[in-house]
Amino acid sequence: EMQRHDGHSSAHEMMKDIPSGVWQLVMNYLSSRDLCKNLAPVCKRFRTESERNDQWRPRVLARWQFVTEDFVLRSKETKVAVWKATFVQLSSQVNTIFAQVRNEACQMMSKVQRERIKQEENLRLKLWLRRQRRNAQR
Repeated sequence: EMQRHDGHSSAHEMMKDIPSGVWQLVMNYLSSRDLCKNLAPVCKRFRTESERNDQWRPRVLARWQFVTEDFVLRSKETKVAVWKATFVQLSSQVNTIFAQVRNEACQMMSKVQRERIKQEENLRLKLWLRRQRRNAQR
C-alpha cells in the first residue's frame, strides 16, 4: 500500500483520525434526511456517528417541544439510537397525519365544488323558469 507524505495511507485512514466531536459539528449542518439517507450508508463510522443520541436529541426537541426525556426513554427498549428512532417514528406519524389531512381537504374541496355547481345549476334553472313565465304572461 502506498504511503502518503504525511504518514496516512488513505483518505479513509485520515477520516478515522478526526475526532467524533468534529464529525458531530459537521453533522449538525446536515438535514435529518441527509443524515439518514446520504451519510449513514457511506461507512460504519458515519453510521455510528449519525445514530448518536446527542445528534438526534436536539433535533427531536427542536421539532417537537412537547417530547420529554421520560417519553423517549420509556417508549424504547434500548438506549442505542433511541432519539433517532423517536425522530423517525414521530416524523412518520406526522407525515401520515398530513397525508390524511391533505386527503380530507381534497375531498372537502371536491364536495364544495360539486355543491357550488349544483347551486349554479339551480339558479340558472330558476332564472330560465322566471323568463319563461314572463314570456308566457306577455
